[in-house]
Amino acid sequence: MNAPSPNYFPYVDSGEPRLPRYLRTRAEGLSLREGLLSGLSYVRKWLGGKWSASPEELRYFDDQRQLLRHLVGEPPDPDAARLAMAGDLMWIQRGWSSFVSPGALDHLNSHDVVLANLESVISTRFKVPSLFPDYVSYNSDPALVSSFRRPDGRNTFTALATCNNHSLDRGDQGMLDTLAFLDAQGIAHAGVRRSAEERSFATWQSKGVTFGFHAACWGLNNPTLAATTRLHIEVLPGLVPRVKHPVDLGNVRRALAGMSAAGVDFKIVCLHWGHEFELYPTPDVMQVGREIVRAGADVVMGSHPHVVQPLEVCFVNGYEGRYGERWGPLSALEETTGCVLRDETGVPRKGLLVYSLGNFVTAMFGLHCQIGMTVGLEVKRDPFTGRADWQRPSLRLLHTVQRDARTRGQRLVLLDEYLKERQAIGRRERKLAEMGAVLRRHLLGALAPGAVPKE
Repeated sequence: MNAPSPNYFPYVDSGEPRLPRYLRTRAEGLSLREGLLSGLSYVRKWLGGKWSASPEELRYFDDQRQLLRHLVGEPPDPDAARLAMAGDLMWIQRGWSSFVSPGALDHLNSHDVVLANLESVISTRFKVPSLFPDYVSYNSDPALVSSFRRPDGRNTFTALATCNNHSLDRGDQGMLDTLAFLDAQGIAHAGVRRSAEERSFATWQSKGVTFGFHAACWGLNNPTLAATTRLHIEVLPGLVPRVKHPVDLGNVRRALAGMSAAGVDFKIVCLHWGHEFELYPTPDVMQVGREIVRAGADVVMGSHPHVVQPLEVCFVNGYEGRYGERWGPLSALEETTGCVLRDETGVPRKGLLVYSLGNFVTAMFGLHCQIGMTVGLEVKRDPFTGRADWQRPSLRLLHTVQRDARTRGQRLVLLDEYLKERQAIGRRERKLAEMGAVLRRHLLGALAPGAVPKE
């Protein structure tokens, strides 16, 4: 990766020198034995989360939130393809066939394209664990995915990423069964290939736009499996145990070039990256994301941290000028205080970095891990450039109820609808409402009246 080295954030960052030791704990890239040695610190970080970042990063994302509030308020386009991105679709303990609420399903089905990260094997030849409330190795009931249906009977999901640290939790056979299951459901997938001859990206069309989808991850929970598997797992070398430059983006670049050759209009890269329970991306990860946008990605959708992280808008080849004319000076439109890039094509465009969507469906503890988001976009061809462009981002918070009174199991709900339906507001509901308010501010900051459509 040939990243520039200017003297401003995220290329220069003062860090957090007084950060408590337990918040520095990171398990990515460690073996199970190595991870157990830091188990108490890991659990402490999990239950509380890491909400801090360096002064430069906090200031930077304040500027990004201001820009996003403008973008959210853009007028809708009924002719655009509606895209929704969700986070980690994980193992749940119980309630497999009844966990999706009608409101959550309607929200997803109101989009033409729905994407997520499938962070579990789905294989009927292996036992689905259910004795304990959480595990480090996953296999799920097929209803984890098949419960999502559109009114016409098709599956809600357009494509799922299959590349993450749990991809080989049941070995090669478990993943082969998972891929066969997704094929039978009519769901495209990317991240794990059966052979080198298979394409490393999926494509589909919606409302005249051809979409491309590539997925990659930092690695596996058992690092030795990457060397012995017969499957082709899209791993980004150098991304962990700590981001080290240069990260090898060769496969990502080849996938993006392949999309261009295949006539793809809108390119999405799904990355399983970053660090668990941290509510801000590291500056090193941000540099990797910018290089992927520079290489041609329109959207980078992130997963793995299990908590939501802020969004970043990147402008390429002068695209930021359009917004400067409309809204006046914003720090996020300036080269040294925003994400302003150049590439060899010279074509103006913009990219969106969604660093972490959080958990979509989960059995994990902690309210900050039980609230994830969907990010919606409208995608349409730009009349000025002839290429597809996105507009009007929308954010919606979802909550996985851990023991729902109706289903006696987990239940996926829209956070705002769940709080409205509760007749008795107790201590947990108040904490949930407070956490939702905190996360909304974390994502969009202080909101002017009417700046965001009512959820």
